[in-house]
Amino acid sequence: MPGLAIGQKNPDGGLFTMTDFGHPFEGTLVARVDSESGSERTLSFRTRLRPTGPVVLALVLAASVWPGLPITDSLLKTYFTAYSIPTWWWYLPLSVPFLPWAFLGAVRRSRASILAQALVLVPSIAAEIEGRITPVSADPAAVGSGRPAP
Repeated sequence: MPGLAIGQKNPDGGLFTMTDFGHPFEGTLVARVDSESGSERTLSFRTRLRPTGPVVLALVLAASVWPGLPITDSLLKTYFTAYSIPTWWWYLPLSVPFLPWAFLGAVRRSRASILAQALVLVPSIAAEIEGRITPVSADPAAVGSGRPAP
């Protein structure tokens, strides 16, 4: 399977890790052995957002605001010769406040996508290893959120 790391190659210390899923940012599904009794193993799965994508987006969003200011100012002064208002007075208040919403929206969509795809991957993993799935939590919001089960 693409994105599968087993044993020594696994950087997260679990039994195996699956990466390269989620949109717009990639996620990781880590399987850990919770307990072993005889020939049975109990695995737990945890999802997490890989940090590279959000860091790159934050840098691009931060770096993209300032170049737009002189470009917009130049455009307005070129086509509207009577334009004399300092552009930053209105440009920054109209662009900067929306950057956190764009960033947080992308992170939320990624986490939802990662969880949805993990819920599809876990049963297929169970089928491959001839295992069974035992739900830990009846609260779907607790699955993958790091919150304890009720």
